[in-house]
Amino acid sequence: MPLYSLKKLSIGTIGIPVINIKDINENAISVNSAKYSVKNLNTIRRYMVHPGDILFAARGTQMKCAVVQENIREALITSNIIAIRLKENILPGF
Repeated sequence: MPLYSLKKLSIGTIGIPVINIKDINENAISVNSAKYSVKNLNTIRRYMVHPGDILFAARGTQMKCAVVQENIREALITSNIIAIRLKENILPGF
């Protein structure tokens, strides 16, 4: 599920990274972009992606996709991205 409004979050250098389409390059995800701090983590937990989730660009003309790497323990996605979480017995690399 995507995060539709970043207005509810405050931007900073410490917090949860937010993944947007520009952060998906060559089948990898860069989380060097801005991080957002959240007052109540429970309100955004359903928007978080985890290692093994598959991300697809939902907007634009570029067909971008990537698997969330193990080094990304938690991150948020924007409404420009679709996330798929596979069952444990399916490998996301295939």
